[in-house]
Amino acid sequence: MTFVNTLQQLGQVVREARRAAKMTQAELASQSGVSRYTVIRFETGKLPDINYKTLVSILRALGLELQVGEERVSGLPILGEGDD
Repeated sequence: MTFVNTLQQLGQVVREARRAAKMTQAELASQSGVSRYTVIRFETGKLPDINYKTLVSILRALGLELQVGEERVSGLPILGEGDD
């Protein structure tokens, strides 16, 4: 299991998984139903936001899943904590 704290880190995980699967960005885009441009921007950390449906589609195309839990690194805020 890989822990990430930012969308940019998640994009890096996606890139590594795609490369490990010997899949091109175009193939990932096609299999997940998003544009190649979205895949490129996500993997390079240049996508400022991503909707849940798009994220899940990309992860599923790679055989990955998203899990949410309590923060394990001390000193960093828990996602959603203090977001009133």
